[in-house]
Amino acid sequence: MGCGIDRLDRLLAGINPERGEIPAFIFSDPEIYRMELDAVFTRCWLFVAHESEIPSPGDYVTRHMGDHPVIVVRGEDGRVRVLLNVCRHRGMRICRADLGNTSHFRCPYHGFTYKNTGDLIGIPFQTEIYGSGLDKSRFGLVEARSDAYAGLIFATWADGAPSLHEYLGPMTWYLDLLVGRAEMEVVGPPFRHELATNWKLPAENFASDAYHTLHTHASIAEIGLTPSAKWAKDGYHVTAGNGHGVMVGTPAAKCIFADELLPAFERRLRPEQVALLKSLANMPGSSLRTGLGRLPRTSSVRVS
Repeated sequence: MGCGIDRLDRLLAGINPERGEIPAFIFSDPEIYRMELDAVFTRCWLFVAHESEIPSPGDYVTRHMGDHPVIVVRGEDGRVRVLLNVCRHRGMRICRADLGNTSHFRCPYHGFTYKNTGDLIGIPFQTEIYGSGLDKSRFGLVEARSDAYAGLIFATWADGAPSLHEYLGPMTWYLDLLVGRAEMEVVGPPFRHELATNWKLPAENFASDAYHTLHTHASIAEIGLTPSAKWAKDGYHVTAGNGHGVMVGTPAAKCIFADELLPAFERRLRPEQVALLKSLANMPGSSLRTGLGRLPRTSSVRVS
């Protein structure tokens, strides 16, 4: 263990962002990743779903918080919960579907059954196996703290974490532009992007790296959507605190939104936010510490 800590200390000593020195090992070293799972993914608020994905009691989707599988479910009582997708008996994953609607979840190993609120309600042959001494109320599914902002559901394992609103801080101003400007709904069947890469690469791409666009996305350059390197330089890279960041491409040659959408935006946003939307060329936003350990499910988004 000591050798491992000494090695990490030497590795970390080589990171010097002030001099522009970011060694490649931070994107691939397994020990660094294990540290991040503890220091980032068990302590921060993580985005897990959109409220429109689970509109009715019993609706659920399955996601990950770091390496932990979770069920995001609207219980029969209407409340949204984020439950660890692990049976309290022997650690078996209880739900294998991407999404669905159910009144309960049943473990495929020993048949332990939980309500969609996470309460343990059924143990096969309970009296024969355990007698009368097992208190089911003690063994419900483990629940993460959860909250929502602008329809986005977040969760954290950290009891001592600040509130979601405190954690997001100034990033809410930009989230309003992305998902709060109108009523939004996630539609379409789920599909996933699974990349053999570290979580920091897509986070960096969305928040601060417009440099790769002309090469990595050369096809959109060829049809004139990114006509020159100047396109990637116009605008701002915003640091919003707590690891959150966003790229704001501006000004646009003309407003990219249809005129009939603007009144809806004006009802929901501040005048300065509307002014930015009208001049916006693109905004691939990312809240760096609210991404998932495994890349999130991607769906189309419908704006009404």
